[in-house]
Amino acid sequence: MPALHSTSARRLSALVIGGVLVVALVGCGSDAADLTAESTSSTTPSDPTSQTSTPPQPTDPSEATDTTDAPPPGDSIVGDGYTYAIPKGWEDVSDEPESAEADSAVRISDAGATFGTNVNVIVSASQGADDIESLRDPAKAELESQFGVEVESVEDLTIDEETAIGQTASVVQQGETLVFTQFFALHDDHIYAVTLTALEGDTDNGAAALQSILSSWTWD
Repeated sequence: MPALHSTSARRLSALVIGGVLVVALVGCGSDAADLTAESTSSTTPSDPTSQTSTPPQPTDPSEATDTTDAPPPGDSIVGDGYTYAIPKGWEDVSDEPESAEADSAVRISDAGATFGTNVNVIVSASQGADDIESLRDPAKAELESQFGVEVESVEDLTIDEETAIGQTASVVQQGETLVFTQFFALHDDHIYAVTLTALEGDTDNGAAALQSILSSWTWD
């Protein structure tokens, strides 16, 4: 796996949702690191209705029915109970220290980018949850509490015959907008949380890559 560039500084924004650690792998370069540090250190649970602006609406990967828009797959990642193809032009960063909380993580390969659009997967025991719908409200409430923003549901989709619920939220820091898009699925007594993190201007590219990942996903 390629080494990180010397200017890279990546941080993790983490929250617990129904016993699942959901990690947004964010940052590539000092500006992005500062952005993330402010987001994770100064944000406390707050009323999401108190924000002064409406978050932008990212592209919903569940609506990306034309797979010709998705990056072609490259090598595969074999995770804990699943396999998916890495989108072409993306790299496996699962072994990087900043991805330690994730079961797997991939990031767009762009040495000149100030932020690395990325997708990571968290796997956790279901702790008795046997209905994916039971995770919808806790997931939304936790993300709202963590970042103090409005969280919106996105259309459910199917990941290799398992129903997955989705949500999205935007966090504005230092004039930049980070967009989180997350999907949750239950399989073999485990919860799988798949999170896309992208700058507002890169949501189309990120959504296409997420579509590619979820389309290639198979349960082991």
